[in-house]
Amino acid sequence: MMDKNKGKNSDKGKEKGKMMEFTINLAKEAGRLVMENYGRIKTKERKADDSFVTNADKEAEALIISKIKERYPSHSILSEEAGGDKKISDHRWIIDPIDGTRNFIAQIPFFSVSIGLAKDNMPYLGVVYFPALDEIYYAEKGKGAYLNGKRIHVSDKGPKDGPVMAYGANLQKGTEWHMRKIPEFLKLTDRIRMLGCATTNLCFLAAGRFDAFVGRYGFIWDYAASLVIAGEAGARITDLNGQPYTIDTKDFVISNGKLHDELIKITRS
Repeated sequence: MMDKNKGKNSDKGKEKGKMMEFTINLAKEAGRLVMENYGRIKTKERKADDSFVTNADKEAEALIISKIKERYPSHSILSEEAGGDKKISDHRWIIDPIDGTRNFIAQIPFFSVSIGLAKDNMPYLGVVYFPALDEIYYAEKGKGAYLNGKRIHVSDKGPKDGPVMAYGANLQKGTEWHMRKIPEFLKLTDRIRMLGCATTNLCFLAAGRFDAFVGRYGFIWDYAASLVIAGEAGARITDLNGQPYTIDTKDFVISNGKLHDELIKITRS
């Protein structure tokens, strides 16, 4: 006789596989739409927070939201431009149609389509597609992280191995904090890079290109998908005080683990 629980678990596994496939295909479809506007932006507006939104942001967002509503009508959705709906659901899609819009406008290839899914208010599935680089990162809790189908893992560099740190923040906000901390970070790391795109920082860390990241004043749509990817690649993820992150965390320290305690000493002081 067939084990009924085994059958149910198998069905759940198949559905999760279909959900990942759906999300990957959706990110790529949105990425193609974004690239149709690369260097050919029709509209550009400055928002209240001094960031930009283009017609490509809005068109990609509309595409993603419509496809999710069609496939998963009971799920709630939060997106950077459209905001959140009022549905009550254990599943919430968190979308940034173009993370790194300023880079996109300037034709700097570090921008992405980011689609995350939170379950019980914590990110557990993430897909990030960099259409100008044709790199797609994806992960699901407990199943590892992947770049273009190949398993990825964080680096093993320590303080004496020439680590490279990514830094993500608006330097016009909290300027005094940055000016005090950056010289301390430079004592610990070999170089600091600012790429202007949160998903680039976290995905590159997941792939071992960066060894650490400190970010401030983020929004959940900046991080939801790439937090899963970084975590599944072996990254240690905390807030500035070394505490586990939550869905509401805005300031992060993320590393390969070998630099983390020293970074926390700096951010906490």
